Amino acid sequence: MSPASAAFLAHQTSPEAPNPSEEEVDPPEYPEPHPHSAGDLPITLALKEALVKSLEEYGVELRFFGGSWKLLVRDLKQLPGTLATWNDTIFS
Repeated sequence: MSPASAAFLAHQTSPEAPNPSEEEVDPPEYPEPHPHSAGDLPITLALKEALVKSLEEYGVELRFFGGSWKLLVRDLKQLPGTLATWNDTIFS
């Protein structure tokens, strides 16, 4: 787990909490904050909001591209300091 997730996880209802909110009858269980333990991560509205806030605090901007490789290369040349990752799916 990222150290940036500590504030989010500290404010979440744990399964052992005596009074979960009425909105969450079954509060989500978050994985142990250990980078080597596997687990499922429930994608809740609170998690999405915490991610956006964390990205803003750390000055991270996400951009998503779709289309041809030629357009991607053109766009990346206009964005110095950009880290690009991609996934290419080939259907047969």
